[in-house]
Amino acid sequence: GDGDQVAEPGIDKGCVVVFSAGNNGAGANFVRFPARVSGVLGVGALNQLGQKCAYSPSGVELDIVAFGGEGGYVESNCLVQQIYQGDIYTTDMRDAGGLNPCWFPNDIGNQSYTSRFSGTSAAAPQVSGAAALVLSINPNLTEEQVRLILLDTATDILPQGRDNSTGFGRLDIYEALKYTLSNYGGMLTQGLTIPSGETWTVQPGVTWSFASGVTLTVNGVLVANGTYGQHITFNAVSGTWNGIVLSSSNGSSIQY
Repeated sequence: GDGDQVAEPGIDKGCVVVFSAGNNGAGANFVRFPARVSGVLGVGALNQLGQKCAYSPSGVELDIVAFGGEGGYVESNCLVQQIYQGDIYTTDMRDAGGLNPCWFPNDIGNQSYTSRFSGTSAAAPQVSGAAALVLSINPNLTEEQVRLILLDTATDILPQGRDNSTGFGRLDIYEALKYTLSNYGGMLTQGLTIPSGETWTVQPGVTWSFASGVTLTVNGVLVANGTYGQHITFNAVSGTWNGIVLSSSNGSSIQY
């Protein structure tokens, strides 16, 4: 179908393809094209409480959910039409060309932005952004690897395990980036802090590269146990990085 023609060329070229699942309610097997195409990340929506939005569809093709906002239907001042009032902040076209203030007269004061973006169309860009962040750390990852990282690190929402209402769970960008560095390594252009109470375990054979001036601060525990044939490497790609700073006040440690 048309959805296949839209999505498959991108997947074939190694792109991570993300589409919103539609705003057509919770009917089973009602995920819209092209979100239902094999290999596409189909994204549903959650409200502020972390619950599936009423408009977010269910289906075997739903992969993951992110925040989409949920309010009530309001009548537009610009057109005789009802649209869904959300609570996601984003950039907006100015004045009458955008949602603020044309569609939502009680929106925020800066008309270059809106606080009313909603729907699975608001949730899907968050997943796209997470995929881009993962690739910014390690651009050598394949499309399949990035897709699985996002799904494997999603926060499960009851019922336990993958389900047709919320897929593999709520997008967790922090855990996705942590998993990427721990299992695949990558390049850090900004300082990284391992928080107190957390343990990061770097797998054998992984390399972390640091831009000049970047510091790795360990407030928790960093486990870096390589093997004879698979070393763990921390190095600078240019200039001199600031090394590893170990906090002495909260039980932090490095195990190697």
